[in-house]
Amino acid sequence: KGAQPKSSWALMKNPEGVNIDLFVSHAWAEGIFEFANHLLNEWPDDCHAAYICFLSNPQNLDTDLYLGSPGCLEEYAFYQAIQSQHLKRMVMISTPNLPIHRRAWCCYEAYLALQRDLPVTIGGDKKYLATMVREYRKTKKLEKNVRHVARHRNLNSSIRLLLDAVEFVSKWLVELVTILAICLAVTVLFPVTVAACFLTPIILLEDRLPTLVKIFVAAPCKALYFAFCGSLRFAIEWLYSNPFLKAAAGLVYFVFFPLIFLLQFLWAQASGLVVAVDEAIQKRVEEQELNEIIRIDVDVGLAQASTESDRKAILSAIGEDVKLVNSMLTKLILGEAKNKIRGAQCAVQ
Repeated sequence: KGAQPKSSWALMKNPEGVNIDLFVSHAWAEGIFEFANHLLNEWPDDCHAAYICFLSNPQNLDTDLYLGSPGCLEEYAFYQAIQSQHLKRMVMISTPNLPIHRRAWCCYEAYLALQRDLPVTIGGDKKYLATMVREYRKTKKLEKNVRHVARHRNLNSSIRLLLDAVEFVSKWLVELVTILAICLAVTVLFPVTVAACFLTPIILLEDRLPTLVKIFVAAPCKALYFAFCGSLRFAIEWLYSNPFLKAAAGLVYFVFFPLIFLLQFLWAQASGLVVAVDEAIQKRVEEQELNEIIRIDVDVGLAQASTESDRKAILSAIGEDVKLVNSMLTKLILGEAKNKIRGAQCAVQ
């Protein structure tokens, strides 16, 4: 169905209206996919219809035509939506582009939720509600943390390269020993097996064989048998008399085999260690971020609106409850972070 002039998307889809049970507060600074992912991840099971201002308000009209009288907040659409008796919850969507408590409209929506005692949850990463990430990254402490983490990760990368080299050498040694074993089997074990299975019975039964069989079968087999045994004996004697080959054989059996098992054992142990170091680094970074966030205070008085008159009207409507709104937003943002920090401290103790 095509767009309808002077109609919002929500009204076009629900021309008869719909009872909302979820109110979505956001900073108008996030991308649509970020907004949708955060909202869907936090969508309550008991809610079926939501008020989202950019879908509920007709975006092709001048906002002054439908927002209400300047400074009269009770006439605004979002105010009337929050006052709905069907409303059950509020979700505040976070974004790294702008802290939601820096937007006066969102602070006022949080204040109205506080008045109505509505459950409020956060969609997305809570730390983005507390501070601008770009500003946070400029602090010297974070730069120091980043350098510290970078050193650990560079060391970890070097260890990984060393482990990859160990794994490569180990596999190469396994292949080399496999080739040597195959050569040994082809040159020694296979002829010995043939001699034991076929030549020996013929030689032992030579007296009972017919004359023609003795001449054309037994005699060549006997000659082949003694020639092979003599060659094998000569080869063994030559091997043990040749210092180079003796050293090579000793290297294979007493160096290569133990080295293969040792390298494989070390690779298995070190791989687990590298994974553990990666996890420890990530956990340390998260704890540092949470510790930094805990030191940030939320101040609704610093929030901005599209016009100065709206900002003053919002702060005037909140009045002396500014501290309550600050406390509410702080608990939403930092409540989980503080629990994580306390848990980590208890674990260390």
